[in-house]
Amino acid sequence: MTDIARHLPEGITWVRAAVSSIPAVGGALEHLIFDKADAICVKNIEAALAAIKQQIESVEDETIDKEWFQSEEALAAFKMMSDKISYEPDPAKVEAIGRVVSACGNKQHSKDPHKLSVVEHLSRLSATQIKLLSIVSEIEPKERTIEMGGLNQ
Repeated sequence: MTDIARHLPEGITWVRAAVSSIPAVGGALEHLIFDKADAICVKNIEAALAAIKQQIESVEDETIDKEWFQSEEALAAFKMMSDKISYEPDPAKVEAIGRVVSACGNKQHSKDPHKLSVVEHLSRLSATQIKLLSIVSEIEPKERTIEMGGLNQ
């Protein structure tokens, strides 16, 4: 059975064939849909890579774990990023996910075993939610107590 599965076309090939088989318009429709999809995918990956480049250029060299960028984990992070942003319509979200992937290669994050799950979870949020999360993360925690009916910090 595995030998047969190895020789079968991939799922996208079946979808393209089904669209192409629509009488009169199938060929043109298949061409328009799937060629545009490839262009969107490439544009988003280029935007994410530009965000990664910008993020890396904005930090000091000694904070970058260059060995991490050569690891299998880095390859997995880039694969996850490309899968999550391929057809993402929001450019701000594409950029944010690219910045997060580049932050995985910082020395302070490269050893964190949960960094890929952060990328996974952020990919489920909207760009606005990601922006709000980044704002909240920058707020310094303060201890507050209530004394005699008033708030003290």
